[in-house]
Amino acid sequence: VTNTTTTTDSTTTDSTSLSEPTVTSFDLLRKLVCNIQGGSDTSSQTNVNHISEGIALSLNGKIEKNSTVLGRNAVWTRTQRIARLPPYLVVQFGRFFWKATPDSEDHAGVKCKVMKPVAFSNTLDVYDFCTDKVKAILKLSRDKALAEQEEHIAKKLKGQDNNNNDDD
Repeated sequence: VTNTTTTTDSTTTDSTSLSEPTVTSFDLLRKLVCNIQGGSDTSSQTNVNHISEGIALSLNGKIEKNSTVLGRNAVWTRTQRIARLPPYLVVQFGRFFWKATPDSEDHAGVKCKVMKPVAFSNTLDVYDFCTDKVKAILKLSRDKALAEQEEHIAKKLKGQDNNNNDDD
């Protein structure tokens, strides 16, 4: 089972006169990653407490790649969104990160395990991680479920009011 992720890359450069066109690509990914350390770029140190925060951080980030307009490498902002939802969605917890050790002479860094707990519920709401097209489809079901829930609550309250009036 696969899900298609739409990746949109755009540059953020110091030069305001030159603007790189936005690049949109479709990648076939088999899982989402929850970065516990925080962010898909190594400089990010965001505190992740819930699985949704970790997934959101892994779907957004900065990468360095070649800019044809500037003729050099530039920092691009990457935004990934889910374009097709699979029946089962796999989420991998990124519990390891590379810790640089500049003071060491024999190695550049060490692989460290993050022991921080990350909360998650039985149901994962991926609405915010989807493309606008998928959101429009999901919104129909969400609105229908919300209306049914409100109707159920209204019936329950009305039933309680009727029971309270009978007791008087």
